[in-house]
Amino acid sequence: MLVLRKFRWRKWTAETLESTKMTRPIDVHQLLKSRSAGPKYMSVEERERVVIEHSNDEVDLGVEYAKKRNVDEVAEDSARESKKKSKRLDFDWDPADNTLEGYQPIVNPVILERIRQQEDQGDDLEAQYLGKSWREKLLVEMDERDWRIMREEFNITSKGKGAVKHPLRNWSETNVIPTDLVRALTEGMGFDEPTAIQRITIPNAISSNKSVPRDILGIASTGSGKTLAFSIPILARLDALPARPVNLKTLDGPLALVLVPTRELAQQISQEINRLLSAWENKKNLNAVSIVGGHSMSDISHTLRNGCDILIATPGRLLDVLDNHLVVLNKIQSLVLDEADRMIDLGFEDQMKSILSHLMADELAARQTMLFTATLSSSVESIAKGYLKNPLHVSVGSRWDSDKPLITQVVRHTGDDDKKLSFLKDDLIKNGLPAIIFINYKETADWLTLRLSDRFNIVTLHGSKSQSQRESAIQKLKSGTANVLIATNVAARGLDIPDVALVVNFQMSKKFDDYIHRIGRTGRAGKTGIAVTYLTGEEDPQLIKQLAKYVKDVDPNKENDFPEECAKHFGIVSETRNRIIY
Repeated sequence: MLVLRKFRWRKWTAETLESTKMTRPIDVHQLLKSRSAGPKYMSVEERERVVIEHSNDEVDLGVEYAKKRNVDEVAEDSARESKKKSKRLDFDWDPADNTLEGYQPIVNPVILERIRQQEDQGDDLEAQYLGKSWREKLLVEMDERDWRIMREEFNITSKGKGAVKHPLRNWSETNVIPTDLVRALTEGMGFDEPTAIQRITIPNAISSNKSVPRDILGIASTGSGKTLAFSIPILARLDALPARPVNLKTLDGPLALVLVPTRELAQQISQEINRLLSAWENKKNLNAVSIVGGHSMSDISHTLRNGCDILIATPGRLLDVLDNHLVVLNKIQSLVLDEADRMIDLGFEDQMKSILSHLMADELAARQTMLFTATLSSSVESIAKGYLKNPLHVSVGSRWDSDKPLITQVVRHTGDDDKKLSFLKDDLIKNGLPAIIFINYKETADWLTLRLSDRFNIVTLHGSKSQSQRESAIQKLKSGTANVLIATNVAARGLDIPDVALVVNFQMSKKFDDYIHRIGRTGRAGKTGIAVTYLTGEEDPQLIKQLAKYVKDVDPNKENDFPEECAKHFGIVSETRNRIIY
């Protein structure tokens, strides 16, 4: 066996380089002749002689012959090579290979353990400094810092003359609400915790003694739980009074009046209160009745034949009933103006003031008035100053919350209408029914109806529909005869349909206010809802930037989704900040 032992590279001198440069190239005929020539065979002696001749300047070659080895040496080498090639871990180690034998660590293990104990003590000291969460404390352990943290957590603000009671931490802790009513709320209706507006309104609207409860001016969005916020104080007050027989109810009229802007909202509140009364085991036979348009005076007279304790009505219909002497309002102790801003927007301001003037003429000193609104406009503020006595101003939510629905918002980048239709079918199946699909053009409503009617019961609302067709469509959706409503912006204004599980913006609205109005149809009355918006990439970038910010800022369930794909397409830069709070 020949082994190359040593290489020595030639040192190129200037003369060598010059001679190399001046050498003429081999003639082409000689090259062709050498290519066409046959191979030349050399003997072993000739090959060795050539190698030795060329090794003088370039390589020092030597010949070494393989050493003879015995069988054991060959076996050891074979085992060693096999071990190198194997990818499996072999844990059958030779004790001599243990590199940790006699290991002496730089830092003593005892010292390491002491360091760990000091770190644990540091965590304990930090916990002692920050204190327990307000949720972990007993009521008597709460200090002003805890109450401030709680208010910030629920975005609760309040102001007014006199003492302001702390928010409710839960339904039962302060014993403000009757025990059996708490049981009806938690066990009968499944409300585990109060909402933000309920936490601050209920303890301040219920009097702990025989004094008159204070007036309330509440600013909260639709669907934030206002119904229970004013219903529970009303029921707690009625519970403290002796039961009234039917003839006295008919003679004296209701003890509580709730004015609302739409018939749908009136019926919804009536159903919610009666459901609570049913769960409360209603020992005093309390009842709530709604009177709205669409019913004849004979029907309303039949409804009021046995009197009522709580009357829910729209302003216009209530004036008609008063003019026909079907009800009297001489004993109203609790007055609620719900969604006062919408009543003004719908043109009911004069009617509302007429009713309030009628009530104030009685000069009932024991009356409590609660006004709830999403926005505090000048007209609403004027009514509050004129008809509320030293009210407590309560507000919940961030700066967005004048219109904030309690929903999860999802944005999808869908492309053309065919792809949107595929997404739409999946969302309708996965996210539940009933659902409302918002579109911008009535032609789109017909296009969708044609493609969805084989799987869903569809009704439509747009500008070409008459009032009777509108009411019929809404009634079908509420009764369950239809499970999908397709509507335009104009036709959808004022809709109050309970239990809408899903809202789909099949076409993004042209104005951001319309978007807020659309998604506010779901997530109402303390229930969760989902709003899905489809984007094709052709929408107004400024509008989508507003949408992205709203989706980011208004996320009550921490489940909102605005995809990165849409953000990149519309040039929306997301800012991520890592903060350490001590």
